[in-house]
Amino acid sequence: MRQVGAVAEQNTCSQNWGDRRQQFRWVNNIEYRWGEKERKRQTLHVVVCEERWEEIDPHTAKPVEKTSRHAWISSEIVRKISGFFAYGRGAGRGRPGRFDAIGR
Repeated sequence: MRQVGAVAEQNTCSQNWGDRRQQFRWVNNIEYRWGEKERKRQTLHVVVCEERWEEIDPHTAKPVEKTSRHAWISSEIVRKISGFFAYGRGAGRGRPGRFDAIGR
């Protein structure tokens, strides 16, 4: 994501969702090539969300910073972050959230 971050400096958005601080970054028009002589190609658009929040350690009763990172790949260009309904209770349980950053 460091490389994407360097390209996506202007494509960022931050928000709070519950007790989580979310930072979104996105990059459009990444060309992916494969196959014989790389003749097959697909243009991809990527969004990454990094989250930070605190939880109380049950053994020490002290706050512990937690982080997570999630990525979405789209075949449609990302124009802006228009809304994000996070995965919440389903995080880490294979339940993707609804991602509404795709615009035409």
